[in-house]
Amino acid sequence: MGVLSEAVDGIVRAIIGSEFDDAGSADVAVATIRSGRLDEWVHALADSGMFPRRAVERIEAAWRADPDLLVATLLPA
Repeated sequence: MGVLSEAVDGIVRAIIGSEFDDAGSADVAVATIRSGRLDEWVHALADSGMFPRRAVERIEAAWRADPDLLVATLLPA
């Protein structure tokens, strides 16, 4: 299992997947994520109320350490 569980990935995808779809070009959104600009995604996750603050902090830390975790969540293979 990866840093974040498949269950967490699924919930995150459900919460922010539509925002990713609305972000325009997937290539631009992925480049933005890989450049470390994650605040929009972290705020959307926190604002959903689905995760306690500490969980959001852990997810954010994992994404900041490896932005491709978020990319993989939003663009599952």
